[in-house]
Amino acid sequence: MQSCTGKITGATVALLMVVALAASGCADEDAPDLARVGEACGVSADCEAGLACLEQEGRCVVLCEPGSDACGPGIACEAAGDVGFCPLPPVD
Repeated sequence: MQSCTGKITGATVALLMVVALAASGCADEDAPDLARVGEACGVSADCEAGLACLEQEGRCVVLCEPGSDACGPGIACEAAGDVGFCPLPPVD
């Protein structure tokens, strides 16, 4: 008869993965809310994924290639050094 001590079975691995996923899901609840386009920021890490903090205005913006139409029809990507950003919508 073989001993199972010290052996990792497929079921053990699956159980460990489920436990790890369940534990990591709870961590998101404690994470701070990230700023969306046009919302206040201090650094780019304050903004949602794919956004950057425009330091002059302290707002999150969408990055783009200067001169491209990535911001939408009729909206020019504004240059900021080597990168560009989509202009913020006007504030009412």
